[in-house]
Amino acid sequence: MHNERVGICAWQKNSFVDFPGTVSSVLFFEGCNLQCPWCHNPQIVKRQLPAVSLDDVLDFMRKRKGLIEGVVLSGGEPTLHASLGPVVEKLKHIDLKVKIDTNGLHPEILQEVEFDYLALDIKTLPSKYVLLGCTLKDCDARLKRSIEMVRARGDYGEIRIPCASGYIDREIALEIAQLVKGVARVFLQPLNYKVEFLDEEYKQTARLPHEKLEEFRSIIAAEVGECKIRGT
Repeated sequence: MHNERVGICAWQKNSFVDFPGTVSSVLFFEGCNLQCPWCHNPQIVKRQLPAVSLDDVLDFMRKRKGLIEGVVLSGGEPTLHASLGPVVEKLKHIDLKVKIDTNGLHPEILQEVEFDYLALDIKTLPSKYVLLGCTLKDCDARLKRSIEMVRARGDYGEIRIPCASGYIDREIALEIAQLVKGVARVFLQPLNYKVEFLDEEYKQTARLPHEKLEEFRSIIAAEVGECKIRGT
């Protein structure tokens, strides 16, 4: 399997912020089943980057055993790849912790994979995912299953909500708060306008002021263990 294309197209060798409490590497899987206009990994989503060798990744990890403690599998969307399970097995075999970043649309894949930490993005209300290119008729049920997985993991899971104008407001925050009720950790993520977006025209959309983000945070915090605005 090492010499086959496994879908990894980018690699951040060292990170101190992507895996809570863990020095990690970040592997990015190409492609996505959503087209979020604010996505800051357009080349990854569009599959425009060359393959990263799994052999190279594993060799790097072995040489830095004791320094690198874990690996984040991100994207794009890692659950689109049949290689996800075998990649996780290879990483666990050399005693690495594994965190998965996902949009949660394939909970059946997540249930088959042995990971240590789950980060789930909730982009907006499930009924609005069609605006992001989702074609799945049971989107709502899929997201609820993934949210339950995060809820069950306690401090070893988190939900991340991008603060994207047009996709979150007070009413949406109230409904999301009920969806994620009982989750230990929720983060609101302000958009980074300094990077390339999948849809550059979306940058012309009015930005959400911090006061609005604080309002959303307060609404969601009432239903979860903690809710913070990431980066503040």
